[in-house]
Amino acid sequence: MKIFLKTFCVCLALITLSFGTAQAANFELSGDQLCQIRLNGEIVSGDKAKLEKLVKEAKVRKYFEDDGESTSSWRMCLSSPGGSLSEAAEISEYIFETGIGTVIEKNQKCMSACSWVFMMGFTRGVEEINYTNRRMHFTSTLGFHAPSLNLDGYEILTREEVERALKVMNKAVYRLLKLSNSFELNGEFAVASDLLEEAFKNDGAEQFYLIDSVNKAGRWRIPIFGIEWPSMIDISSGVRACNNLTRWKNSLNDGASIEVDQYPLNQSKSTEYHLDVFGSDSGYFGHRCKLSRKIVKYGDQAYINICGENQSNGSLLGDISCLLEDDFDEQKYHSYPAVSILPASTKLKNIPAELKKIDRRARLEVAALENRRVKTETSCVLGYSHAKIVNVNQFVNIRAGASLADRVVATANRGQRVQVVQPNSWWFKETKRGRQCSEICSRYHQTPTNSTLASQAKQCVDDKEIWTKVRVNGREGYVSVYFLEAQ
Repeated sequence: MKIFLKTFCVCLALITLSFGTAQAANFELSGDQLCQIRLNGEIVSGDKAKLEKLVKEAKVRKYFEDDGESTSSWRMCLSSPGGSLSEAAEISEYIFETGIGTVIEKNQKCMSACSWVFMMGFTRGVEEINYTNRRMHFTSTLGFHAPSLNLDGYEILTREEVERALKVMNKAVYRLLKLSNSFELNGEFAVASDLLEEAFKNDGAEQFYLIDSVNKAGRWRIPIFGIEWPSMIDISSGVRACNNLTRWKNSLNDGASIEVDQYPLNQSKSTEYHLDVFGSDSGYFGHRCKLSRKIVKYGDQAYINICGENQSNGSLLGDISCLLEDDFDEQKYHSYPAVSILPASTKLKNIPAELKKIDRRARLEVAALENRRVKTETSCVLGYSHAKIVNVNQFVNIRAGASLADRVVATANRGQRVQVVQPNSWWFKETKRGRQCSEICSRYHQTPTNSTLASQAKQCVDDKEIWTKVRVNGREGYVSVYFLEAQ
């Protein structure tokens, strides 16, 4: 029995097979730190055997170093238009089990069957510490689609040929689905089911689902490299990170909610070092995060430290008990990719330009906060809810009243963060000098541009005549403003 091509293509729209001539992929060893092996060209039958042989050579020649901890430094760069899905499935299984990471370099493309190989980049470590190890340059291209049949030159096929192709298809798809459903260290699937859905929506060899935005890379845990990251973030980027990270736990951050609206910005608070932000889903449900302004760089990747929750979808970041505290406890933060600070709709190629905007806004915000802190300190009051102990060798006494004569109720170590109970308020010693300093501070607070009053106020602070109320380890008391630095 023979089946015409039109019917055959409908039955086998799930597999790419190479029946015609194809240029096999070229594998080569590389001495650079990014990739020890490179794959270039179309993936065809026999390529997995070539890769196995090259990996053995890489181990002998010490390109793949065994540090006794993990295979995190073992990587293969990919540049391929695709090819045989069945061969790509075998290569994917091999690098997944061996622990070889995958990379798409600057301006390179990894399409079709190559995209599945890329997603199976993996690290194997001691004590079952295994995790995905894949990354793409922000200028590279990664494209998925539903497998299709390559039958150039074929008019009709026999029933036996169709059945044989179906078996190859089923085996290849089974392998890829099994790998995709593998768990990594954090309990996530290697490939999320919604990426599989998007990929298989795009039927045909020329219809690709591209990973071309922050939204897609963030949701499907595809690290981006080649970027010069700023040192800190602004408050709107903190809101975006809270939005993106809590939404990406379950799905893409789609629709009008991608951008930050005014409500969470108005509700959020910031210091020079930390942000306390509300997410765009806040309202009936709680959606809030605390995070450090600082961007932490590690190798070619960057991270932010954050904790929070989104009650609308049950997403948690770090230790959410951090939200119950007045201060910022970085020990309760967890690290997440810094790409989350960007607008979700940002195209990967536009990341550098967007980061320049964030850097500029962050610098302006911090400069304004620093100016306000200096002005606040000079005017005898602390306008922040927290301060750090300074100007002491080891510790300072916290007293029951605004005087050195009052009894000690607690101590605070140098560098310790304390809560300011009533920001923008001050106390003074009940002496002639104390009352004089209180009057100076009051007048300067009303006319902060008066340089004479500014100098007199600073002298009062240096003389330890002006005090404020703080909370330390659950106890309240008074300490001279001289020993505090607003935060």
